[in-house]
Amino acid sequence: MRRLRWLLILAGLGGACASCATVGVRGDVQELPGLREAVALVWQAYGRTDAPPRVRVATGAELTCTDPVSGNAGFEVLLTSGRGCREGYTISPWETSVSWHGEVWSDTVLRHELMHVAQGRRGIVDPGHLRIEWSTDVPAARGLLQARGL
Repeated sequence: MRRLRWLLILAGLGGACASCATVGVRGDVQELPGLREAVALVWQAYGRTDAPPRVRVATGAELTCTDPVSGNAGFEVLLTSGRGCREGYTISPWETSVSWHGEVWSDTVLRHELMHVAQGRRGIVDPGHLRIEWSTDVPAARGLLQARGL
């Protein structure tokens, strides 16, 4: 049932966005310092025992706009309100994209995007960040990353 829900959501997004090749998931899967450890730490902190998602990292020329929420460089995405700019984007429970500016992982949107993936795998769609884990688990994950120097 959850899988069917995700397929319907993804089909709807695809249908609503016939020309979205220029917006959305960005970056390459790459081995940046501390990324694998940061993903594993956050994924475990979220109580996940399954394999974490593929993390695509957008850098340099891929960061083409300014995220209005953070003020940092991001990439173009499709929002319910139209095109926008974000530092991270998750459209699948198996893959996510995050911006990298050379900072530590605790200062990126990695933990935020991993929460979207974790929720998605539980059949939860919460683009408005209304559930309690946004104010509890996501900040706690930042503290874990900071404690490890990540």
